[in-house]
Amino acid sequence: MSGGKVYENGQLTPSGCHSLLYAKGIVYQENIHHNWWLWRNGVWVATPAPLVTPSASPTTIPSSTLIVDSHLDVWTVSGGQVYKNGQLTPSGGVILLLYSKGIVYQENIHHNWWLWRNGVWVATPAPLVTPSTQAPTQLELDQADVDVANWLTSNKGYLGYRYSSLAHLNNQNVHSLIQICSFDIGGRSGRSGAPLVYQGVLYTTTAFGVFAIDAATCQKRWSYAHTPDANTASRSNKGPRLPMVDCFAGRRMGISSRSTPPTVRCCGTARW
Repeated sequence: MSGGKVYENGQLTPSGCHSLLYAKGIVYQENIHHNWWLWRNGVWVATPAPLVTPSASPTTIPSSTLIVDSHLDVWTVSGGQVYKNGQLTPSGGVILLLYSKGIVYQENIHHNWWLWRNGVWVATPAPLVTPSTQAPTQLELDQADVDVANWLTSNKGYLGYRYSSLAHLNNQNVHSLIQICSFDIGGRSGRSGAPLVYQGVLYTTTAFGVFAIDAATCQKRWSYAHTPDANTASRSNKGPRLPMVDCFAGRRMGISSRSTPPTVRCCGTARW
């Protein structure tokens, strides 16, 4: 969108647009009279105001692809810059967009935080975000051996199948696999602990570190590095255990580990 006009693949469409919305696979425009139109078969068709649900609090990009705030404004990030309803906001080097308690925040590559207020980004301390404590239910754990979306224990489930029934990859197409992304967790020692996956987040450990990584983009959600004391003899680890704590703002207050998986304290909450 540029100058109140909507472009599709660089081609001008007949429009006079105040805001542009993409929701549930449909492109909408709202004009200055607050009339709504949807794009269908190459033309704009009048429509009632779309029913769009604001994003949950907290929601981040990544791992979401867009954020809908309480005013139904749509926020996206592309090339390290933040867009509101398709319009570029003055921003750069953005690594995280956060929607929490009705406020949109951004974090840049220097780990400075800004919030959106009255049409501008305003410097702010790192937001205090309540961590997500959602964890696998007992039913999910009981069905983990046949769950194709998650890998909840080192052996997959209580029965120890170590097998996924996903069939998209097979002997005929496995040779065409290519690397999409990677994440370096550091160190060159062996990895005895198996990674776990829950709701699109991969959890893994090193001898003295814990990582939560977006499984689709390889973007780090959070990490913690433990500094061992003089009495720590072992450098082995047995991998993570669920439930985990998902820390959006990255405030982990401590980690303790000997020969068992560690306890991570995030924003004053501990769940292992």
